[in-house]
Amino acid sequence: MNYSLISGEVRDLRITKGYQDLSPIANAQSGLATAGMVATALESSTSATILACSRNSAETSMDFFTCRINGNLLAGNFYKVSFNEGEKMEFAVTGADDVYKVHGACSPEKNLIWTLPYHTRGSIAQRSSDIIRSVVISLCGSLGFVILMAWKFDLSEMGGEVYFNEIIISFVILLILNILVRRHFYEFSYEADKIFEAFGFSDPENVNLPKSHRSADIDYAKKTGSRRSQSVPWQFRYRSAVIEV
Repeated sequence: MNYSLISGEVRDLRITKGYQDLSPIANAQSGLATAGMVATALESSTSATILACSRNSAETSMDFFTCRINGNLLAGNFYKVSFNEGEKMEFAVTGADDVYKVHGACSPEKNLIWTLPYHTRGSIAQRSSDIIRSVVISLCGSLGFVILMAWKFDLSEMGGEVYFNEIIISFVILLILNILVRRHFYEFSYEADKIFEAFGFSDPENVNLPKSHRSADIDYAKKTGSRRSQSVPWQFRYRSAVIEV
């Protein structure tokens, strides 16, 4: 899938509250939800039927929106649409008939990026994060399991070898479970590579928005003399230096 960049002033911004199933296998429901919100914003007569289908398995409240950039109609959804009418924005989009589907948004003036769920890291950054998290979680889980076993049962007579074996076995099991779960999310990081590339990031595969957000937000607050922004899911501050000019 090819991503392109559309930039300009936001016009005819319309926002509708909706719901999205955020499970990785919910592509069908989220697609219907997007179609439903577009239909609502455009006052289509088919919107009621589409919305009825899209809310059957909804879990998370989202902002669905439509707007026009240089005459182009865009549609998408974020956890919170906090950009405004007339604001200069950049959108990573794919073309779909007469409506461009938004996969990410960027405010160069505010150094803010809005992402879809699971599209917060490039593929290399995601892999590194998953490896570290999997090892740490598995190690903590295995140690917790052994502590619980030692508390419930008297293992002192069996010696330290029993503790060691229990730690190794539980660590391996937890590590395998972590790998099996996390592998379903790699497709999103490969999509994020293309989205970050469309925005002009110099090294899209290594972009890690959750990791860099705090320091970038502190730098932005010092630079502008403003207060630090409140944490909003899937909305991140970035350093402009990491984007090519």
